[in-house]
Amino acid sequence: MKEQLRELVNRLRAQPGEIDVTRRKETAARLARDDARENYDLAVVNALMSANGALDGRNAEERKLKTDAYLAQQAEVRAAKVRLARAESELLDAQLERQKEEDVFAALRTEARLVAAYLEFVAGAPRNNH
Repeated sequence: MKEQLRELVNRLRAQPGEIDVTRRKETAARLARDDARENYDLAVVNALMSANGALDGRNAEERKLKTDAYLAQQAEVRAAKVRLARAESELLDAQLERQKEEDVFAALRTEARLVAAYLEFVAGAPRNNH
């Protein structure tokens, strides 16, 4: 029991550092995603500026269809879209990893409370009922 308690305390002490590492990764992934989104938007704007009236249509729906088809043909727009999708996926992975580490910390704290209650019970110490 003594060794298990020591291991629990060590894990509790280390977990905030693990959470900090995952938060930093999440922040870096968010910045990369924001950068990828700006690059995608810029690629779209540049492509649309070079369309030279090729996207005219009778109504908004026709113009949208022509615009979507035109952008799908632009290599730079497609590449930027792939980079954006990858960056969004990496951000999601980083968010999930951070959440997992926070959940582990919550579980460790609960385990510590249970062990403390058990030790108080075994020692016969009166419980504080706050």
